[in-house]
Amino acid sequence: MAGGVGCEDRGSDRVLTYSQVVHLQRMIGFKMRLDPKGSKPAPTRGSSNPAIGSSNPTLTMTPLQLIQVVLERLGDAGIPVKDVRINGSAASCVVAGESGHSYNDLDVLFNLSGAGLRGDDPTRHDKIRSAALSALVEFFPSDYLLPNQILSTEELSETYVHKMVKIENPLDRWSLISLQNHSGPNIELKFVDSMRRKYQFSIDSFQVIIDSYLLYRDASTIPMNERFFPTVVAQTFYGNFDDALDHLRHKLIATNNPEEIRGGGLLKYCGLLACDYKPAENVNAPMLERYMCARFFIDFPTIELQRVQLHNYLANHFADQEGQRGLFLVLALNVIQRSAFCLPAHERETTLKLIHQMAVDVTFFSDLRAYSKQQEMNFFDQNVEYHPAFSNTIPRSPAPRTRASVLHADCCQCAYSRLKKDRIYAPVYVYPVFFRNTMVIPDTN
Repeated sequence: MAGGVGCEDRGSDRVLTYSQVVHLQRMIGFKMRLDPKGSKPAPTRGSSNPAIGSSNPTLTMTPLQLIQVVLERLGDAGIPVKDVRINGSAASCVVAGESGHSYNDLDVLFNLSGAGLRGDDPTRHDKIRSAALSALVEFFPSDYLLPNQILSTEELSETYVHKMVKIENPLDRWSLISLQNHSGPNIELKFVDSMRRKYQFSIDSFQVIIDSYLLYRDASTIPMNERFFPTVVAQTFYGNFDDALDHLRHKLIATNNPEEIRGGGLLKYCGLLACDYKPAENVNAPMLERYMCARFFIDFPTIELQRVQLHNYLANHFADQEGQRGLFLVLALNVIQRSAFCLPAHERETTLKLIHQMAVDVTFFSDLRAYSKQQEMNFFDQNVEYHPAFSNTIPRSPAPRTRASVLHADCCQCAYSRLKKDRIYAPVYVYPVFFRNTMVIPDTN
C-alpha cells in the first residue's frame, strides 16, 4: 500500500497517485449491461423457455466482477496468469486523470507470457475461450437455468460475443473476446502469450497493472483514502514515461518504427489529425506518413480490403460524428495523395477515388440530414399547436398556428376531437426524429 506521496518515476514506469487510482476504481466499477445479440433482453422471472435464443437474459455486472470471475475460470482450467492490465486508450485515460480524455473500449489484458501453456498445445486456445465465456454464466439470473443445464461455449459466443480474434504466428500469439456493453464502453478481454507490437502511438502506449488493486479489494476492509491506497504501477512501451504523458496531455503524435504496426497506423494517424492532434516537434511528419502508407498498402493491397478497413474504422471511431467522418476522409485523402509514393500511379488513383467517393457520400447525407432537420424544425415552429400535456416540455412558438396538433401516444383517443369541423379521419403520421412517443395529426383542409 502507498501513502499520500506523489508519483514515483522509474523511467518507463510510474506509480499512480491517489486521484489516478480513484479514476481506475471508477473505470472498472461501473455497471455494464450485456444484451443478447439480435434479441430483446428477457431476463423474466419464471421464463418458460430457458434455452439459448431470443429469450436470453441481459447480464449486468461490473468490469471488476467479470475480471475476477475470468481469473478464477482460467485458474480452474490450469492456465496461470502472470498479471492483469488495463491497456490502450482506457489506460491512457487513467494516466491522464481528469483531463478530459475518453475511451471507446475497456481493454483488459491477461498477460500469460512465461506462465501459460505451451504454445504448441492444440487445445490451448479452446481452453482460454471456454474459461472466459463460462464466466458469463456466473451472472445469469439464479432462476434462469434449469437444474444441471450447461450452456456450451458456442451458444454463449453466438449470444453475447461482439467480436472474436485469434492471432498465432512466430512473433504474435494472442486472442481477443469483445463483449458489447449497451450502457457504456465495450469491454475487450485480451489473452496474450506474446505480442511483438504493443502500441501504435505514444498516447496509447500505456498499460496499468491492476493486480495490486485486485488484491486490495479482496483483502482489505479499510476504504481507500489519500493516506491508504494500493500501489498501482503504470507502464509505457514508448520509452520515456514523461515524454508519452506530455504527448497525451498536449495532443501530440509520435511513434517509433511505424513499419512494425499492422496497417502502419495510417488510419489512426488520420483519426488523430481529425481530433486536433498534431505531430510532435521532434517528429519528421512527411517521413512518418511515407512509412505508414507503405505498411498500409502492404497489409491491404486490394481496393476491397481498403474499403473494409475504412468502413470499419469509421464505424468504430466516428459512428455518431458525421462532421468528423468527413474530416477524417479528407485528411486520409490528403495524406495518401502526398505520401503514398510506394504505389503505382493507377493504384493510388483508384484508392483516392474510393476515399473521395466515401467523403462525398458522407458529406451528402450529412447535409441532407441537416437540411431535413432544419425544414422539420421550421415546420414545427410555424405550423404546430402543442398538446397541453407537453406545454412544459416542448418549447412553444411565439405565434403557433393550428394546422396540426402534437399528441402523446397515450392521448390518441382525443386526436379527432382536435381536427376541423368536418371531422375527416386524417392519417396519423408517426414522427420519430425529435419527439419520442408523439404523433402528428396533419391539417385536413
